[in-house]
Amino acid sequence: MNPLPLYRVSHWLYTHRLKRLARAIYRINVLLSGCSIPPQVVMGEDCKFPDYGIGVVLNGNVRLGSRVTVLPNVVIGQNVRRLGEVSTVMVCIDDDVVIGTGAKIIASGDLVIGARSVIGANAVVRKSIPADCTAVGIPARIIPHEGDISG
Repeated sequence: MNPLPLYRVSHWLYTHRLKRLARAIYRINVLLSGCSIPPQVVMGEDCKFPDYGIGVVLNGNVRLGSRVTVLPNVVIGQNVRRLGEVSTVMVCIDDDVVIGTGAKIIASGDLVIGARSVIGANAVVRKSIPADCTAVGIPARIIPHEGDISG
């Protein structure tokens, strides 16, 4: 099942201060789709979760731009320092980003993935990535694009 329609309902309820109902819809979405997108997540237009977003887990402090593609088993979250500690760390994914299967984006402080960037499969991103870059590996490092003379 595509997780986006139920996410949109839960997000609308959340923004209209119907938080308990939003949370209930969120939990139903997790059960039906296997994808965790909390109602606090802000998502732009035309985002895609191919393969029904199976195994995708987003933290509530995530903002996705427009046309972001999130492949299966991606985790976007925070480095937890103390159990129960409330965090205001934001993870911002700009427009037209592709996040490969199994990638992990773990923020210790505010983290931004720049527009039109690609995060490779199974990469572990712990720092911001500039626009128009490709990041791969554990920990993720930026690789030059083909034809790029600087790298």
